Amino acid sequence: AKQKKMYQILLKFTRKNHLIIFVAFTSILLVLLLAILNNYRHRKEGKVIISQIDVDAYYKSIESNVNKCINETSYRPRVLCLILIHQKTPYAKVKMLSQMWANKCDRAIFVVGKTKGYVNHFTKQELDHLKTNYPNESIVFLDIQCEHINELSSKMFATVKYIYDNLLQDFDWLLKADDDTYVITDNLRRFIRHKCPNETYMYGRHFRLHLRRGFVSGGSGYLVSREAIRRLGVELSKNASFCI
Repeated sequence: AKQKKMYQILLKFTRKNHLIIFVAFTSILLVLLLAILNNYRHRKEGKVIISQIDVDAYYKSIESNVNKCINETSYRPRVLCLILIHQKTPYAKVKMLSQMWANKCDRAIFVVGKTKGYVNHFTKQELDHLKTNYPNESIVFLDIQCEHINELSSKMFATVKYIYDNLLQDFDWLLKADDDTYVITDNLRRFIRHKCPNETYMYGRHFRLHLRRGFVSGGSGYLVSREAIRRLGVELSKNASFCI
């Protein structure tokens, strides 16, 4: 009796709301179809048939091309780690980052925006400690108008210009990170081992927000080849306001 009653209620609801049910059902089918098509497109774009590839020969050919690219027979990618810090970042945090992973970079710079009226909050003892214990690391002070989250682009442009002017020949890859980022540098080196730094590469988490082409998330960190930094530095040299 209960089943018959429920059936009658359902039948009555269906007769009265058949249009709503039809629209809802059609919408669900459309969403599923779009999801399947999108998944198929991504699979098609990145499809690799492993059985048709001699993996060893494949990687040897890539390594050979990289060696030709940089004119070296044994290539060990040099990584410059760029870590943005704030005017109020304590030295204890810089020291912690150095101990955890920054000391494994070939070189690391901690960049502070030096605004009007800013007084260096790091003591001489702290700077000497960094220089003595981590000789490949340094704190860089760059003149910018505002040290604020809304002005990160200006700070980053100024940093790239500094690297272009002073450090371009000292690295193959630039890793940009924040002071709350953790990087496993061994995995990073494996990732770039077979990639040529003399070509334009940029790797990171791509967000499609705000801008038509989106942007790479700075919070999670991103990786840029030396050639890409060189080209960006050339453009920034033509534009003193650091606007693109």
